[in-house]
Amino acid sequence: MSEGILVFCEVAEGNFKRTSYELLGKAASLLEVTGGTLNAVVIGDANSTSLGGYGVKTVYQAKGEAFDANNTGIAVRSIQAAVAECNAKLILGSASQQGRDLLPRLSARLNAGLGADVTDIRIEDGQIIGRRPQFAGKVFSDLKITSDIQIFSVRPGSFPAPAMGDVSANIVDLQV
Repeated sequence: MSEGILVFCEVAEGNFKRTSYELLGKAASLLEVTGGTLNAVVIGDANSTSLGGYGVKTVYQAKGEAFDANNTGIAVRSIQAAVAECNAKLILGSASQQGRDLLPRLSARLNAGLGADVTDIRIEDGQIIGRRPQFAGKVFSDLKITSDIQIFSVRPGSFPAPAMGDVSANIVDLQV
């Protein structure tokens, strides 16, 4: 998995949702074990250079009028274009309303496995494992995805948000 991790960072009213920072922190900790680079994809207008302070090397951003209306088709194609650009093998996104709409569609387009609604992600014997609670948290299932590309949607609040540094990320404008 040396290609790295791509985190889908959600934007609301020009600001990143807290879950985006939580996912970036978790992705950075996973990369300490696996190696590779941390990249992000942003759909909409936001100050994406600031994500460098969370360890992001490159931000793939799709912005403009077409992205203000939250068009699902365009959003999925944007994330798919970012995956192709950075050759990510692990994609993390929030199990929010938007994430639950986009990530299963992305999974189908990429022929990738999807671990939905997980609350923990760890590496065990070189394999990424997601943990998903069931039956109101009384039972937990561990999810292993065997496809080349793995996608996990993570419940908000599952990880702590890291402190921000003062490094800027490179921005690549996505043309979708």
